Amino acid sequence: MSADYEKEQTLLEVKTDEMKAELETYNADGNRADEFIKLVKKHTEFGELTTEMLNGFVHKIIVHKAVKTEWERTQKVDIIFNFIGEFKLLQEEISAPTPEEIEAEEKWREQIQKRRESCRRSKEKKRAEYEKSKTA
Repeated sequence: MSADYEKEQTLLEVKTDEMKAELETYNADGNRADEFIKLVKKHTEFGELTTEMLNGFVHKIIVHKAVKTEWERTQKVDIIFNFIGEFKLLQEEISAPTPEEIEAEEKWREQIQKRRESCRRSKEKKRAEYEKSKTA
C-alpha cells in the first residue's frame, strides 16, 4: 500500500508541475495581450502611420522568396507583432473575389500580355538594327 501511495504522490507532483507551467504560460499570454491592448488604445485615432507606431506594433517582418508564375509574381510576407506574435487570417475570413475583381484581374493580365509583346517586338527590332549596322 505504501508503494501505491508513493507512486500516486509522484504522479500528482508531476501533474502539479505541469499544471503550474501551464498556468504560468496562461498568465504570460494574458500579460502580453494586456500590453498589446494598451498599445492599441494608445494609437486608436491617428492621422498618419508613423515610424514610432510601426515600431511599437511590429517586432519583425519576414519576407520569403518570390514565386513567379506565368502571369504574376507572389511573395509571402510574415509580420510578427509585439506581444502577440504572428497573426494569421483564417481561410474563412478571406472572401472570394467579386465579379468586378475578377474582371479587373483579367484586364490587368491582358495589359501585362500586351506590354510583354511590345517589349518583345522592341527587342527584336533593336536586335535587327544592331545586326544590320554590324554588317554595314
